[in-house]
Amino acid sequence: MSKSPISKKSAGTRLKTSGSTVIPKSPSKRSSSSRSISLPSSPLKSSKPYASSAPSTPTRKSNIKQLPVTPKSTKSKTPVVTPSKKKVTASSPEKKSVKKQLNAAAISPDEEVGGWSKKEKDNFIEGLKFLKPMKSTDKSYGIVNKLTGKIGGNAEGGEIYGEQTIGSMQKVVEVMKKYQSLSPSSRFIDVGAGLGKPNIHVACDPGVEFSYGIEINESRWHLSLSHLIPILRETLKGEEDMPEQKLTLEQGDIFHANTFDPFTHVYMFDIGMPDVIFDHMSSMFNSSQSQYLVSYQPPRRIVGRHGFEVDLICQMGVKMHGSAEGHTGYFYKRREKSLEKVKKARGNVKRSLNVVPKTSDLPTSIPCDPLFAPAWKSVRAGTKNVLEWAEAEQKKFHESGRSQRVRKERVLHNV
Repeated sequence: MSKSPISKKSAGTRLKTSGSTVIPKSPSKRSSSSRSISLPSSPLKSSKPYASSAPSTPTRKSNIKQLPVTPKSTKSKTPVVTPSKKKVTASSPEKKSVKKQLNAAAISPDEEVGGWSKKEKDNFIEGLKFLKPMKSTDKSYGIVNKLTGKIGGNAEGGEIYGEQTIGSMQKVVEVMKKYQSLSPSSRFIDVGAGLGKPNIHVACDPGVEFSYGIEINESRWHLSLSHLIPILRETLKGEEDMPEQKLTLEQGDIFHANTFDPFTHVYMFDIGMPDVIFDHMSSMFNSSQSQYLVSYQPPRRIVGRHGFEVDLICQMGVKMHGSAEGHTGYFYKRREKSLEKVKKARGNVKRSLNVVPKTSDLPTSIPCDPLFAPAWKSVRAGTKNVLEWAEAEQKKFHESGRSQRVRKERVLHNV
């Protein structure tokens, strides 16, 4: 049977390729909306068969106009939230700023504590850079530096103890005099006194009524006595540049005390102190009539974690000897409501709070914890009495000597 020839017209409308028939688009119906069908360049080279042999019908052009679609915004909408209910995630950079606000403003606004604005405090602290210490203070520090140096080593654990510069300690004293009412009628305690420099400083300037230092480390306490003895000897000479200092330094454990009475000012260089000591001192402070606290811990730890009933007055940076290390000192004031509550709770139950009853040696109007009573009596008796006690303690230490080793007998064994 003979094959009929294919005309040019039929060739333009129908093509025979590998058993499948494809109808191309009509030239008159070409549009952007019609479905496009692509053919392989060479049917013989293509290895993929077509999906179906049925002819595909071209789609008609739609008369409905499509509206332009705007792309969705990738920016997340931030909900409007009030500042009090705003949540700060752990990874948010705002968390640090919120903590600083809690430390400085939320716990104790500058305008409410003492009645001084933050600008006035900053200007006062800035002006302390050019302040020079008194002659008696310089002379006392000179005696200390000759014996132990500025850094304050020469004792067990000396490398972990920090010693402030005389300029930094003078700034601390000036801030205490300005904002914490430190005066000659004040009573000052240093918890963890070390070599006794803060006690010596406030005994010279402003010359407090009672400067007491307590140190648990025996070797450092004996070293502090080597400072105390020559300073007290200088004061007994009656020179103008070394007036009498009502000062004493003792070895003891603060856990043996229940209150901070009779002290008006509590000072502690508390870098590295464990939480258990802070908890005990918080109970002591809240149970006493002490009004002011100087610490090197921020409010989030003093107030937030350990519950000291105080408000922050101001803060100031201090420098240390022998390194570029620096710390921040925080100056606190007792809350008025807390002090009133303690006074009401006292009444006639002083013995239950471990307070010494009225005696002829101590003021009858000021309570005193039994741990601090002997030292206060000694200071009130005069500088000569404290000097005799310190020399006796130092003599005991030197006479005791070191424990001698007993050499073991060497036994030889025959091999």
